[in-house]
Amino acid sequence: MLQKAIISEIDIELMTLNQAIRDHFAWANKLIEFSLFDDRMDNSFTDPKSHEICAFGHWLRLQIASSEENTEALLAIEATHEIMHDAMREVINCIGNQRALREKLNNYFHAQMHFLEATDRYKTELISLRNCYDTLTGLPLRQLLYKDFSRIASLRRNKNSTFYLSLIDIDYFKSVNDTWGHNVGDIILQELGQLLASNVRVADRSYRFGGEEFIVLQECQSYRDFTAVMLRIMNIVRKHSFIIPSGAITITVTCGTTTVQEKDELQAIIDRADKAMYFGKQNGRDQCRFWSVNKMIDIEETASVTAL
Repeated sequence: MLQKAIISEIDIELMTLNQAIRDHFAWANKLIEFSLFDDRMDNSFTDPKSHEICAFGHWLRLQIASSEENTEALLAIEATHEIMHDAMREVINCIGNQRALREKLNNYFHAQMHFLEATDRYKTELISLRNCYDTLTGLPLRQLLYKDFSRIASLRRNKNSTFYLSLIDIDYFKSVNDTWGHNVGDIILQELGQLLASNVRVADRSYRFGGEEFIVLQECQSYRDFTAVMLRIMNIVRKHSFIIPSGAITITVTCGTTTVQEKDELQAIIDRADKAMYFGKQNGRDQCRFWSVNKMIDIEETASVTAL
């Protein structure tokens, strides 16, 4: 799945959450109707598991099962939702007993308030997450990289694989803006973001780090697997025709890469990748350099030697 789709997925989730809340209020209104006209209530009101039977409960279970993030917020909604249903059943059992009914009704109103507070917190988290994605490229922004990194680093400690961080910078991007204007610059950024998202592996993550810089995080079983991905990206960018109003242009990128070592701070990792990228800029651009203590290794040269 392209990361471009995540923004629309969040929008859809917000819409379905709002619809689910509206459906729940319609359910509560139906209860008032039943109470006033002494109609028979179905089990969505009276069953001890009514919180699982109602439409909102069904939607909530699907979200919890599929969510990798915001699980804590969803579980808080689940708890308040169940309490609200329990309070509603107590109201139903007290209909006809005016003295007890007022207390039970107040309990229900209190439970409903907590339910709405929990759903509002979840909405806030979704909106905050949406703001972590670049509207131009659809890629996550640097603030999400910093948020993701601790989770990604902990996963690495449980496996024999290695994480690599690559900093990718468009060559002569200022000249692109100066020659064709910032609208064309935006076209280049947008298409490059899509190229990165569609040509890394499913498990890899691409970020727009800022300006014309992108970051790719990869988990690879070997250095050879890592270089294969990076060389494919380099060649795809070189061959790609970026369609602009006056025709088409091509670009190149310079990459700096490094491994993620245990207990590394993210900023230190980025600094190493930046040094390797800057070395590549100073030595001709359109290349991918791997940071090491002694020298900045040219990935394409080492790959060709290995192939021999």
